[in-house]
Amino acid sequence: MPVSRSMSRRTSPTARVRSRSPIRGEPPGTSGRARPTTDQATVFAMANRWSGITIDCQDVQRVAAFWSALLDRAPGPTEPGWVYLGTRPDTLPRLVFQPVADPKIGKNRLHLDVEVDDIDTGIDEVQQLGGSVTGERHDNDEGVVVVMRDVEGNEFCLVQIYDTDADAPYSRAARS
Repeated sequence: MPVSRSMSRRTSPTARVRSRSPIRGEPPGTSGRARPTTDQATVFAMANRWSGITIDCQDVQRVAAFWSALLDRAPGPTEPGWVYLGTRPDTLPRLVFQPVADPKIGKNRLHLDVEVDDIDTGIDEVQQLGGSVTGERHDNDEGVVVVMRDVEGNEFCLVQIYDTDADAPYSRAARS
């Protein structure tokens, strides 16, 4: 039986859903569904998981050694030229150090916050490992945040929290 033009264009139900043009701001595959109000969270069918944070660096071994010592995290399985601290199943995010040819330029748009028990001891440790202080410090009722740099100049924050309540926010102190 010859295939008609309309039959030849048929696709699976999944492909049909994906081919619809979503309304601006609407996730693919949700066309025609009721949109959540601002009080509702958007729920997607796919389960996303935290895999890690990738840090670009020229000297992968040097930068990875700095972070390994600072966070007391051993290297895990890796690929040639790269270093991974931790593994995917760890409860903490895996840090991935990726080789790049270009030096860091400008301020990081994303940075790590490293919680310490004592800010001065944390600063000393960072400096002993080859990192540096930027001079930016934020003190408030919740704690203190000091902006630091690793051995290649990537900014991160040392955070000492005064309130030990696990639900107490420190994000106002950590904005840098």
